[in-house]
Amino acid sequence: MFRIIARRVRGARFLDLCAGCGMIGLEAISRGSMLSTFVERSARAASVLRKNVEMMGIKDGHAEVAEIEAVPFIKRNAGRKRTWDVVFLSRTGGPDDAELLDLVSRGRLIAPGGIAVIEHSADNPLPEKIGMLTQWRTLSKDGVLLGFYNRK
Repeated sequence: MFRIIARRVRGARFLDLCAGCGMIGLEAISRGSMLSTFVERSARAASVLRKNVEMMGIKDGHAEVAEIEAVPFIKRNAGRKRTWDVVFLSRTGGPDDAELLDLVSRGRLIAPGGIAVIEHSADNPLPEKIGMLTQWRTLSKDGVLLGFYNRK
């Protein structure tokens, strides 16, 4: 994934939704992201994520962890007009999945000209156009697809 979006990550604001231990957002920082914002609902995973940030020696202001469900995070930030250059969404398959995808596809989190990378099952492909997002590439590995979308 990072080979495909490397130029877009350098100096970018990166949002890792449903971050888990933060592997994707941490990798973005290691590849030059100015800021990675991690959204994780699990207190346990968020605690591990904070320790990972500390262990990697990431300077203050380059990583932030929001311990909250992704849907309320998006709704809260939509009113603040805060955007990110790259948004990564690992779809959970949970009950909020459709709403989460709908909110991301509205483009409010993504800066104009920014991108979204959406991970999903190959059994549940996504359309080429979702809201304000247009797919420009897919990557497939082990039954998982990554859809790369531009925000117009």
